[in-house]
Amino acid sequence: MSFTLPDLPYAHDALADLGMSKETLEYHHDLHH
Repeated sequence: MSFTLPDLPYAHDALADLGMSKETLEYHHDLHH
Protein backbone atom coordinates (compact mmCIF):
# COMPACT_ATOMS: atom_id res chain seq x y z
CA MET A 1 0.00 0.00 0.00
CA SER A 2 1.45 3.34 -1.04
CA PHE A 3 0.64 6.68 0.50
CA THR A 4 1.50 10.07 -0.93
CA LEU A 5 1.15 13.34 0.93
CA PRO A 6 -0.34 16.25 -0.97
CA ASP A 7 1.84 19.27 -1.66
CA LEU A 8 1.83 21.90 1.05
CA PRO A 9 -0.41 24.90 0.32
CA TYR A 10 2.50 27.23 1.18
CA ALA A 11 6.22 27.51 0.50
CA HIS A 12 8.70 25.53 2.59
CA ASP A 13 10.09 28.76 4.01
CA ALA A 14 6.69 30.25 4.91
CA LEU A 15 7.05 29.32 8.60
CA ALA A 16 10.56 30.72 9.06
CA ASP A 17 9.23 33.79 10.89
CA LEU A 18 7.56 31.45 13.37
CA GLY A 19 10.78 29.57 14.09
CA MET A 20 10.57 26.59 11.71
CA SER A 21 13.36 26.62 9.15
CA LYS A 22 12.92 25.63 5.53
CA GLU A 23 15.19 22.62 6.13
CA THR A 24 13.14 21.41 9.09
CA LEU A 25 9.89 21.67 7.18
CA GLU A 26 11.37 19.93 4.12
CA TYR A 27 12.67 17.10 6.28
CA HIS A 28 9.44 16.70 8.23
CA HIS A 29 7.07 16.88 5.27
CA ASP A 30 9.13 15.43 2.41
CA LEU A 31 11.18 12.76 4.18
CA HIS A 32 9.80 11.97 7.62
CA HIS A 33 6.23 11.34 6.54
